[in-house]
Amino acid sequence: MTPIRSRLIIVLCLTLAALGVRAGGAAATSTAATESPTRTLSWHSAGDSYSSGEGVSGNKGDCAQSDKAYGPFAASKLSSEGWTISPVVFTACTGHLAEDFLNRYPGGDGKGTMIEWAEEQGLDGGRSDVLTLSFGGNDIGFGDVIKSCLPIAEWTVGALAPGAPAAASLLVGGCDDAENDLRARIDALVTPTRRCTGGRHGDRRDGSFGWDCDLLLDDRGTAQTSDDRRGSLVDFYRLLSDEHLTANGRLYVVGYPTLFAPVQDWRAWNAFGCAGVRRGDAEKLFRLSEHFNAKLLEAVQLADEGRGRIVYLSRFDLFRAGSHELCGNGQDWINALSTNRGPGLGLPRVEGSFHVNGAGHKATGDALADLVRATDWDAVTEGELLNLTLPNSICGGLELPPGDHRLRNGSYAVEAGSTMERGIHIGDTTVGDLDGDGSADGAFSLMCANGVADHTDMVLVLRASDRRLVDVTLTRDQPELDPFDQRQEDLVDATAVRIADGQLQVDMTWAFMNDALCCPTAEATGYYALDGDGTRRVDLYLENDQTRTALLAEAVNSGDRGRVAALVVPGEEDLWDEFLDRGDRFRGGDCVVKDILDDFRYCWLEPDPAAYRVVVSWIEVSAGRRASIIVGGDL
Repeated sequence: MTPIRSRLIIVLCLTLAALGVRAGGAAATSTAATESPTRTLSWHSAGDSYSSGEGVSGNKGDCAQSDKAYGPFAASKLSSEGWTISPVVFTACTGHLAEDFLNRYPGGDGKGTMIEWAEEQGLDGGRSDVLTLSFGGNDIGFGDVIKSCLPIAEWTVGALAPGAPAAASLLVGGCDDAENDLRARIDALVTPTRRCTGGRHGDRRDGSFGWDCDLLLDDRGTAQTSDDRRGSLVDFYRLLSDEHLTANGRLYVVGYPTLFAPVQDWRAWNAFGCAGVRRGDAEKLFRLSEHFNAKLLEAVQLADEGRGRIVYLSRFDLFRAGSHELCGNGQDWINALSTNRGPGLGLPRVEGSFHVNGAGHKATGDALADLVRATDWDAVTEGELLNLTLPNSICGGLELPPGDHRLRNGSYAVEAGSTMERGIHIGDTTVGDLDGDGSADGAFSLMCANGVADHTDMVLVLRASDRRLVDVTLTRDQPELDPFDQRQEDLVDATAVRIADGQLQVDMTWAFMNDALCCPTAEATGYYALDGDGTRRVDLYLENDQTRTALLAEAVNSGDRGRVAALVVPGEEDLWDEFLDRGDRFRGGDCVVKDILDDFRYCWLEPDPAAYRVVVSWIEVSAGRRASIIVGGDL
């Protein structure tokens, strides 16, 4: 029989992702909650032993999986609240590294890579809406750290639990690894100092190994090591975000708690140590946990680049908030030395030592569910726009292959070359609520490219409510956009799109015939709103001006010259005296764009009952927009 100490050390070398994570970016919990999404979400729970449920009583199998681990627990909790989640796949496995997500585990466990195992469980194309994981503890070899901190005799296993006599800790050796060396391992996970040919795990490829190595992200299976995809933890997160999430999916990176509460929180009987680890070593491990947490957060922020696709959940902060580490003041959410999976559930198992227990996984799962709830899953994302499947009717004149056209990162190319390319290409994208339902819609400009005089001449809206594409008509059937119809070509470039204040704003340029400067030579911005199954032309400024015109009519009707003066251009107050002296009455009329290229706009005050109009133009002055009289009659 293998001695307990030896078995414990062997297992911990592979499985103890033991050091924690402080918080920083995404809060560990969120009070925001949304209604369940209208669509079905796919869910993939991956990671190492801190995600599989290694420390949960009753975990099963070679991967030590428990349905009470935080990932499956959060999915089950949301399902009980009415969310439709399918499939729910679970690939987290004790002893695994980040490199095992896309590479086969050394020695083989019969499950292939994590992504292959996920596909066997029903995950379509290896992409999920929700991907949760923890990686890093095994990648920096914390088994090596713990083995020098553990009891030296088998009989001490039962004695060194929280609250055991302090004298027992005298039988334990101190942790041998230098703190600076361990910090360097952590730092190299985020910023590796050299490119290697093998993996961080000693059994990979040619066996080259080093804590300063970059990660073997994807062994392409060729004899040439140069074909491998390598990089840092930042690159790993980016790879998952780009290639293993759906268009509007989220990656939730879950950190690690620190094993031990700060020594100042320890009780008197822990004066010399906690769970067999000396006071000074526990302080060192706490500092390393804090540093590890900060580096994981840094990796998430660098990988996400503000897109909101990668979210960090810090178990360091979550556990710290209630002092739930070993020898803390709260309920223990971490096992001390553990010898089995639970009563009557198989052979003794020591691997659960220094892992998160059932209560800790429940707390983590609750926090994860809060973060998932806080995401608007019905919202359109820019990533979704760039990877849409467009109907065959789009760009039909290009004689594209039959069937729908799947964009990849904004393009669907049929023919590519050095001088021309035929296909569909996304120009600018924007997201925001256009119909007031609280979920972001999307809009994008699009080019049907044939290699000759290509122009981004289409703008489409993707409605969040039904994922329906709506075509925005830019110039056709819009005479106010074509004031020079004899000189202007029916050709437009949509140079930028924005959603703001519930409206779609499109910056456009036009080409004019016989123009020595060629094309395009005119610029304007069009404003659009969703209207039924289409869009209608609106104007943010015109609507505001129409409100001001109604206020001006009320001011004239009141006879209050001060109110009128506050709304009209300084120096033109006398022009209103005639109307005020006669007691004329008005109501606010329409506002129009006379010449959008020159931005010439006007509004009128309708007479009541006089037979003339007062036409004004709202212009900018130092005190704000003021009305200037154009003419006291019809245009």
